[in-house]
Amino acid sequence: MITNPQTIMFIVITVVGLLMITVIILSWNLIAMKKQWSIFMKTPKQITEDYNNRISTSIRGCATVRYDAFADTGGKQSFATALITESGSGVIISSIYTRARVSMYAKPIEQFTSTYELSKEEQQALSEARKSL
Repeated sequence: MITNPQTIMFIVITVVGLLMITVIILSWNLIAMKKQWSIFMKTPKQITEDYNNRISTSIRGCATVRYDAFADTGGKQSFATALITESGSGVIISSIYTRARVSMYAKPIEQFTSTYELSKEEQQALSEARKSL
């Protein structure tokens, strides 16, 4: 049996400290579980709204126009591809093929327009992508 008061005090402080650490860790775990559980606590209306928000900001319109950039090349190896959201944000990726090299360009799109000048093929791709929404 332990009768030394200093030893008893040391054991009590150690046990209390371990209990406090355990309570803190359990509290953190509870907070994390509440955050995860909140996903399941949404109403069907909230879930539908979340999906609609995600869908409206995802790429929904896509179109590719293939063409011959130069008269001496064939096979329509050049292309313009438009990738846009419902709100008209996105990008146009263009590739111009020549016998010597291939060049690629990306032009940002906001509200169905670009701050960069679009070629007729890029405009056509953007128009077709907009129609596919």
